[in-house]
Amino acid sequence: MQRLNLRNLSRKNLLSDKVAISAAIVAKDKNIRKLVKKFQINCAYNPPKKYLGSILDGRDITSVIMKDAMFKFYITANLKIRARRRFNEFKKLKKKITYK
Repeated sequence: MQRLNLRNLSRKNLLSDKVAISAAIVAKDKNIRKLVKKFQINCAYNPPKKYLGSILDGRDITSVIMKDAMFKFYITANLKIRARRRFNEFKKLKKKITYK
């Protein structure tokens, strides 16, 4: 079994279409979802000792992973702002994309 290195999570190639498609397929597996949930809960409640807490991002975090979180922030942006951010993100990845 290979151990997850958290430093690898910031690699830009994780934003590729191939990874997104693979993630969607893998996410349907109930055993994998169970492992990911366990990992997320562990990260949430056992942050590295040098930190005083944890911050998690995702759709299920407040309703499944950390129902009892002391603070929950719901950040929204209008559609045009979100589209512009995503467009700029894809441009940095050198994807062929138009803003439309």
